[in-house]
Amino acid sequence: MEALVAALNARFGTTEGTRLFMTVIPGIISDFKGMAEKVQPGGQISEEYRLDDGSAIICLTGKKDASGEIQINAELL
Repeated sequence: MEALVAALNARFGTTEGTRLFMTVIPGIISDFKGMAEKVQPGGQISEEYRLDDGSAIICLTGKKDASGEIQINAELL
């Protein structure tokens, strides 16, 4: 998630980037994890989340391992 923080800060400035990471991103990750729980082990998932003002898209991808853990990668588009 460090890369996502850096990307948010680069695009929106440190104050707004940090605010987005602290307020918006937790809900996005929670939603993504909820959907990922339905994926079978070994399965992959990808979702895009558009910020309400349309200023950015956050793309989350993940793969569920055999133990049920989900590795999440985030990218700011």
